[in-house]
Amino acid sequence: MIVTAPKIGAFEENLLVNGLNQADSKMQITRTQADNVSASQYNVAKGTTVIGDSVALRASEWLKQAMPEIQVDAAVSRNLESGCKSIKLIFQTRCFWKQWS
Repeated sequence: MIVTAPKIGAFEENLLVNGLNQADSKMQITRTQADNVSASQYNVAKGTTVIGDSVALRASEWLKQAMPEIQVDAAVSRNLESGCKSIKLIFQTRCFWKQWS
C-alpha cells in the first residue's frame, strides 16, 4: 500500500508561498538591523535588568556584549512565577544591580 500526501489547491499553494516569502523578507530585515552597527546599543538605559530563563542564560554573554549597560539574572527552568518573585525581591530589598540615574 502506497500512501501519499493529499494534493493542495492553487489557493493553499499561494498561501504557503506567500507566507514563506513574507517570513524570508522579515528574516532579511532582522538580519540587516542586527548587522547595523548603530543598532548595537538598543537605547538601553543604565540599570536595566533582564530577568529570564535558560534562553536568557544562554544568550547572556551576547546580551552583555550587545548592550553593556544591562545586567542579566537568568536561571535554568525559571518560570513566570519565579521571575516575578525575583523582581519583587529586588524591589523589596532595594538591591538593584546598578543604581538608576
